[in-house]
Amino acid sequence: MIPVLDFERFTSGTDREGFVADLGAAARGPGFFLLTGHGIDPALRAQVFAQADTFFSLPAAEKEKVSILKTPHYRGWAHDGLESLDETSGQKDRKESFNIGFDLDPADPRVAAGEPFRGVNQWPDLPGFRETMLAYYDAALDLGVRLSRAIALDIGLPEDHFDCAFHEPLAALRVLH
Repeated sequence: MIPVLDFERFTSGTDREGFVADLGAAARGPGFFLLTGHGIDPALRAQVFAQADTFFSLPAAEKEKVSILKTPHYRGWAHDGLESLDETSGQKDRKESFNIGFDLDPADPRVAAGEPFRGVNQWPDLPGFRETMLAYYDAALDLGVRLSRAIALDIGLPEDHFDCAFHEPLAALRVLH
């Protein structure tokens, strides 16, 4: 059975220790869990799915304008069959994706130096797409920071131990179709 953890227990302070113990048990047991009470607005999640549907329904020529093959930053659209989970199998993935990451200015020295996974996002010409995806990225990143605090406590570290790892993170948002 998949453990279901209510993050509100941690964030409200009503049962922080119990949540931390349950999180640790889930991580050490099945290795995954379903998180409820995380605070990400259901309306924002619905907007992400609606924007993704709109994007993936565009003609290939339109999506090609933001192809990940046009940038060294692995940001943008990956067409069906471009990727493979196991490159030695000869099988290609049967999916499209759209990838974004922490958005840097093109003049940022890390971008100019070609630092891996530091780059500029590409955006399709769709009203609200960029704003919606960045809002979700920010909400998910905030959740990651808050959840990492419970993880730190579970393994006996100070609650803010991992906070520094989430400043300009390498985290990516990947929308799949």
